[in-house]
Amino acid sequence: MKTFFENQYYLQLFFLIIGILSAIVGCFLGFGIMLFYLIVGIPQLISFSIRAFKKDEKSIIYIIYGIFILPVWIILLIFFSFRNEFIGANFLGTILIISLIYSPIMAIFYVYDAYKISKQIV
Repeated sequence: MKTFFENQYYLQLFFLIIGILSAIVGCFLGFGIMLFYLIVGIPQLISFSIRAFKKDEKSIIYIIYGIFILPVWIILLIFFSFRNEFIGANFLGTILIISLIYSPIMAIFYVYDAYKISKQIV
């Protein structure tokens, strides 16, 4: 279990650094910072899902991360499933736009939580 949390921390840190570099490069190449959200978000979603089924105690950062980030992925899934036929698109689109601001902060907190847990389990 200790090696899982250590590996998770280093993997999440790696994807965070690569995501930041891709955002910087993306700004110069003209496709913006949207690649950051995918490079960092997908591995964190997978890590979050794996940790959800582990029997360890969940930290408050982990719970807050789940409350704020899981709805974003669910909304994206709804948008891609229903295309333009979904009635609540304005409200859910507003949530997605707001998430563009707080999700990088939540990503940093998630990596910090992974670090804290990897050092806690010795």
